[in-house]
Amino acid sequence: VDDGKEEIAIEIDKETSCEVGDIFTIQRKK
Repeated sequence: VDDGKEEIAIEIDKETSCEVGDIFTIQRKK
């Protein structure tokens, strides 16, 4: 399950220009 979360973070990172591995930051930008 760790791989799935890391993959999503990296994919969103390119769209939101956020830091990779920062699921918290990604959720806040969404």
